Amino acid sequence: RSYESVAGLALQIPANGAGSALISSSTATQGEGYTLGTIPLTSVASVVVGSGPSQTTRMNKQRELEITAGLNGGALGDVTKASALVMDQVAMPTGYHWEFGPGILQQNSTFSSLGLIVVLAILLIYMLLVAQFESLLHPLVIMMAVPLSLAGVVLSLVVTHRSFGLTAFIGVLMLVGIVVKNAILVVEFTNQLRRRGRSARDAVLEAAPLRLRPILMTTLATIGGMTPLAIGLEVGSSTQAPLGTVVIGGLLCSTLLSLVVIPTLYLWVADHIESRSTPEPQIDEVQPTLQRLPLTIPVES
Repeated sequence: RSYESVAGLALQIPANGAGSALISSSTATQGEGYTLGTIPLTSVASVVVGSGPSQTTRMNKQRELEITAGLNGGALGDVTKASALVMDQVAMPTGYHWEFGPGILQQNSTFSSLGLIVVLAILLIYMLLVAQFESLLHPLVIMMAVPLSLAGVVLSLVVTHRSFGLTAFIGVLMLVGIVVKNAILVVEFTNQLRRRGRSARDAVLEAAPLRLRPILMTTLATIGGMTPLAIGLEVGSSTQAPLGTVVIGGLLCSTLLSLVVIPTLYLWVADHIESRSTPEPQIDEVQPTLQRLPLTIPVES
């Protein structure tokens, strides 16, 4: 409204007190034509022309002002940290505060939940392996393949300049089960050879080459399936590309390192820990005893 239209409004109060209403200047002109139930707006308020928000938004019954911006090619985590540093330096008036929007808060909560899920998955796999192998050491050797894959995860994201988001976290959860399976193939076959009478060193040297083929077959098949997803050629596939990148990088690094690190670690455990924890059988000294046996001498008649 213009200043003239607002200033010419009048507040009309009915005699029965049922309510009030504003009437325009064409109905009530200032200085004349007023009744006892009509009061000019300019007599009870100061009309000033100014600028203000077209709408007011509230969150938890409090007024809020939403500020949005584009990432401009940056990672969401880096932009969030930079924004927090800038806002911490801003002196807010009394009664005002700032916080990230629901999207950022929900993502942080999701990351915490997924981190807990990954930890629980690792513990559950370890307990299942302990029950399967009936040992605490061999499952621990198998689980060492997980940190080897994490090195490939970090390296793949750095090379491709992609951020570690929600889809990448899901890829890590998938990767835990895949790399553990490759280590199980080596350790389980080594244990079978040792039960057949071979030493730990001979069993490792025989098991690792024989299990190389199935490990490479499953690894290449998984990488081939994840390659289109990691490339991200289709429109909108860039959000799912980190999942394929994490799986491919983790598998490559884990496969190459597991074929060397896992057998070496298994042999070290067999030589230094199993030999100490497994007691050697004690041989009791047997004292020779003499026993009188009846002797019968035939006599010819």
